[in-house]
This record gives sequence, structure tokens and C-alpha cells, in this order.
Amino acid sequence: MKSTDVVISGAGQAGLVMANLLAKAGFDIIVIDPHLETPATNRTAAIMNQGIEVLNHLGCWQNIAPHATRMEALKIIDKTQHPRIEAAFPSRDLGLKQFGFNTPLHILHKELRRLAHNYKNISFYETVIDHITADKNKISISLQNKQNITAKLLIAADGRQSRVRELSHIPLWRHDYHQTALTGYVEHTQNHHHISTELHYPGGPFTLVPLNEKKSSFVWLEKSPDAHEILKLPKTQFLQALQRKSDDVLGRLHLMDGPQSWPIIAQYTKKLTAPRTALIAEAAHVLTPLGAQGLNLSLRDVTNLYDMIVAAARAGQDIGHNAVLQKYAQQRTQDISPRLLGTHLLSQALVHDHLILHDMRRIGLQMVRDIPALKNFLMRQGLSPDFSLAYTLSDALTVRANVTTSTRATPIA
Repeated sequence: MKSTDVVISGAGQAGLVMANLLAKAGFDIIVIDPHLETPATNRTAAIMNQGIEVLNHLGCWQNIAPHATRMEALKIIDKTQHPRIEAAFPSRDLGLKQFGFNTPLHILHKELRRLAHNYKNISFYETVIDHITADKNKISISLQNKQNITAKLLIAADGRQSRVRELSHIPLWRHDYHQTALTGYVEHTQNHHHISTELHYPGGPFTLVPLNEKKSSFVWLEKSPDAHEILKLPKTQFLQALQRKSDDVLGRLHLMDGPQSWPIIAQYTKKLTAPRTALIAEAAHVLTPLGAQGLNLSLRDVTNLYDMIVAAARAGQDIGHNAVLQKYAQQRTQDISPRLLGTHLLSQALVHDHLILHDMRRIGLQMVRDIPALKNFLMRQGLSPDFSLAYTLSDALTVRANVTTSTRATPIA
């Protein structure tokens, strides 16, 4: 029977950030995932400035930054009706150099993996959780490879099909938008000037996000029957359809990679915790791509839970106690619920055939564009609540003195 401080189910971006943060603070960590290799994907993520702070804290952003591109403004072009409506949202209006950075996910994942393997107090198990049982003092985890582990806390970071959520019998709300996202990389003849452009169409938004001077990633949402037909097109015809969808905002396009696709859904767990178990990232919530909220919301899950764990350890308390988990759930619900509702309503208003909804959405966009105070307020809300890592190096050293189960932890550098 192996004992540890924290077990993390899932070795995606959120799970690896969590593992690295806790390992840096001196906790003994086991990460469980049946597929530990870096996934092949052409998807990128718009990581906002607060998320970059987390990666800086871990010491890995300097290796990711050369592959990432600043996002200095968002332009929305509504083409659902005539005339078109345009609205620009520059970061300088908030006194910021950029909102964040568009980052290739395979680069981010690879660097987080490399960092995690440098910690002697992180172990990886390439298997599946078979059964969990929690009691007053620990959670017992049985693995498909017949190994058994006990821990103070289990963190579910195992995605939208979460095994831990299923074993914990946590109910789930789910909505299928009957849309499909197509993604890939394009090269273009005009410079994007670090502006992310989002074009709204009746079938869904089409977004070009900066990558280097004359390259961008695209996220193209379309009603699923139409998307499936588009995916069948020969490359030349697909590029022609892509060009039309881009409205020539960046000149002529050349398809560099893609398309890949995935279905668009929203889902949210009715609870974020179970006995000695906390859910984070897509195990807890899945949002549409509108507003680039997904990974940023997940990183706030990670940092909030990290803060709770570290605070409990510093006070000599049980890190898996229900009081710790309930505090985490209360804080996260205040952030997750309005963002899930906002992106859901915006998605519905965009693809719904009801003209009144379209008119209301277009009027709303005009108001936001024309009222500076409202525009700045919504930009700040889109960026997220203010947060930063509450526990710096000196705090982490204090925490380590209270972590008693780890015999393999190395000094924090």
C-alpha cells in the first residue's frame, strides 16, 4: 500500500500545473493518467496575464514564451445581419500591454511534463482508477493495475469524462449546442498586429488568434451537420471556405495545419467536492470557446485550491478535511457560475434563429462599443477576478515544515 499526500487524476495542463505547484511547496504527489504522453494537437489557448503569473511562479514560462504570441486587442465583427457591427477592445484601455498570450497547447503540456519530471516528489502512474473509498483520515484508491494508494486528498483533473467524478457519484448538467469546432493554423498575407478577430455568423463565431507576425490559429464554430460536410471537402475547397469565413480580414490565407475538430458542449457539476475529493478544470466545468474562458477558469481552480491546501498545511490542519474543500467550492462557484451562464446565453443568442435574440445581442454589442465605462467593466470581468498566487517561496518553505508524510521531497530551490 503506497501512501502520499495528494493524488491527482489527470495529467493534462491543469493537473500538471497543480502537481508542480504542490510539489514545489513540498507535498508528495502521485499523478495518475492512462495516457501520459504529450497529445498531438494543433489547438492553442489564450492564457490571460494572471495565468502567465502562475507559469512564471513555476519557472517554466521562459521556455514557453518564445512559442507564444501577445494578444493586445480583441475585435468583434458581427455579420449575422446587415449592416455589420464592429467593436474593438484594446488592452491599452485597461493600462495593459496585452490581455495575455496565445500559446500552443502541445508546447505548454510538454514543458509542464518536463518540469514535473524534475521533481523527486512527483510520481506518475500510467493506469486508471478503479475504485475509491474515503473515511475520516484518508482516501483509499484502487488502480486497474492492482496497486493501491492512500492519500489525504484526491484531485480530479481528468477531463470532461472524469472517472473520479463518476466514482464519486457527482451529478452533472450538460448541454449539447449541436455545433462542432474546427481548428488549425493559417499563414496570411497581412499582419494581425496582435489583434484577435472574432467574426459572428449565424452558424457560430469564427476566430483568428495571433501566432507570430503573419500566422494565426483559427477556431471555426459551425452547426454540426454543416461542419461535417465542410470536413469532407478536399483541401483546396476547404481553404476556399476558410477564406470566405475569414472575410479577408488578414488577406489571403494558406492552411498550414488542420483541420481538427471537436463537439461543442457546456457542462457543470452540481458539486465541486466529495469526501476528500476536489474537482478542477474540465472535470468540473466545460464552456464554449467564446471569450477564451476555459483554460483560464481552470487555472483559477488550480490556484484557489492550491491556496486552500497550503493555508491548511501551514495551520497544521488536515488538507483533505471537508471544511477546506467547502471553502474551495464556495469560492469557485462564485467565479464559475456567472461565466458558464454568460457564455451559454451568448452562444444561444448567436445560433438561435429568433430575430429578437439577434437584435438584442447586436444592440448590446453597440452599447458596449459606445459606452467606455461599460466596455472597460466587461473587459475587466472577461479577464477574470484579480488573483495571484498567495503563497510565495518563503510561504512554501514554511508549508514544507508541516508536510510530514513525504520522505522524498527535495529542498525547494
